[in-house]
Amino acid sequence: MPKELVRMVNFLNEKASAGEFEFSDSVSYWENNKHIIESFSYDSRGWYFAVAFAYITYMKDGNIIFDETDNIRKWATGFRLVAGASGWDPEFMKLNILSFEGKTENIGHLVDIAVQKYASSYYDNAVVLMSLLPQYKLSCFAGLMENDFNRYCVDYPPECNMEEFAIAFVKTNQLTDDDINTAFDITISHTSFISSTAMSFFLYTIDRLAGQRRETCEQKILELLQGDVSLYVNPLCNWLFFQQKVDLFNVSSI
Repeated sequence: MPKELVRMVNFLNEKASAGEFEFSDSVSYWENNKHIIESFSYDSRGWYFAVAFAYITYMKDGNIIFDETDNIRKWATGFRLVAGASGWDPEFMKLNILSFEGKTENIGHLVDIAVQKYASSYYDNAVVLMSLLPQYKLSCFAGLMENDFNRYCVDYPPECNMEEFAIAFVKTNQLTDDDINTAFDITISHTSFISSTAMSFFLYTIDRLAGQRRETCEQKILELLQGDVSLYVNPLCNWLFFQQKVDLFNVSSI
C-alpha cells in the first residue's frame, strides 16, 4: 500500500479519535471538511480524496453518486491514486468507473490511468474488467504490460494488432530495459508498420535503447520522415519539446 495513503489514513484516524473528524459515507461531508488537511502539501492532498473514495465506495457498494457541485476532478484523482492498491473485484471496479461516466469535467484521462494502475496490480482481474468495459481495453493493456510483459505478449500477441500494441505501450510507465528491448525488437521487425502510432512508439523508446538498437531506431525514424511527413509532425514535435539537449539526430529529424 502506498506510504502516502497509509499516512493519510493514520492522520484521519487520529482526528476521528479526537472528535475532530468522522468517516462519513457522504460525498458532501468530505468536500466540506477538506480544510482538515491544510497542513499537508498540495501534492499530498489528493490522498485525502483517495481515502474518501475508498471509504464511500465500500459503504455504498460501489454506487457513489456525485452532484454537479462536487469537485469531480478531485474525486477522479483520488480514484486514480487508490485503484492500484484497492483489491477490488472486477465488477466492483466497473461500478467505480461508471460513477464518473457522463460527467462534464474533462476527467477521462484520470479514469484511464486508474484503470491502468488497476491492471498493473491485478492481471487476472483486469482481463475480466476488459470484458465488462471493452472501451478501456488499451488502458488495461498498458497495465497488463507493466504487470507481466512476457505474459502479456503470450496472451495478446503484438503482431495480431501492432497499432493497439504500440498505443498501449506508449502509455506504460514502469517497464524494465529488457521489456523495452523486446518491444522494440518486435516492432522493428514489422516493416509495414509506418503509422503515426509507429512514430510515437519509436520516439518513446529511443531514449531507453542503447548501442545497435538505438542506431537502428534513429535510422527507422529518419526513414519514416522520408515518407508522408504530415503523419509524424505531432508526435515528433511533442517529443522534441521535452528534449533537454540538441544532438545530430535531433537536427536531422527536424
